Amino acid sequence: MGQTLQEHTDCFYALMRLGFMQRLSNGVELHSRALIPCVFAIRVCLLNWCVLLV
Repeated sequence: MGQTLQEHTDCFYALMRLGFMQRLSNGVELHSRALIPCVFAIRVCLLNWCVLLV
């Protein structure tokens, strides 16, 4: 659980950095630019979580 929380926190901070560095204030634009890198991280997180449930 702690690792999952850390991964989500890291992804959140990465999104905030992207928004500030590229001066994005539109949530849809930020989402579009950040989706690809975060999808991989979320899939890894979900796979790890599912393995823990088995």
